[in-house]
Amino acid sequence: MTDVKKLIVPFLIGGTVIAGVKYASTHIKNPAVAAIIGGVPTGLISIYFVSDEKTLKYAHNYFFVTLSLLSAIAVFYTLHTYTKLSKNVAVLISLIFWAIFIAIRYIAAGKDVS
Repeated sequence: MTDVKKLIVPFLIGGTVIAGVKYASTHIKNPAVAAIIGGVPTGLISIYFVSDEKTLKYAHNYFFVTLSLLSAIAVFYTLHTYTKLSKNVAVLISLIFWAIFIAIRYIAAGKDVS
C-alpha cells in the first residue's frame, strides 16, 4: 500500500469528527452533543496506526498532550466566562497557551519526548 493510501483512513476519521462537530453544532439543539463528538478520543483511535514498538511512548506522550488540551480548555472557559474577550480571541489565546505548553514539554524532554 502506498504512503498516500495509508493516510486515507486516518484522514477520514479526523474529517468525520470535525464534520460531525460542525453538523451537531448547527443542527442539534443540545451543544453537549457537539462537545461529545469533538471529544472523541482520536488519540486513542490513533494507537491502531502506531507501530507496536512505539505504542508505549506514544501513549505516554498522548497523556501530556491531553493534559495540555484540558489546560487550554480551562483557559478558554475562564477567559470566555469571566472577561469581555470575544470567543475568537479566547480561542486564539487558548491555542497559543496549548502551543507553548507543548513546546516547553518538547524542549524539556530534549526533543526525545518519552
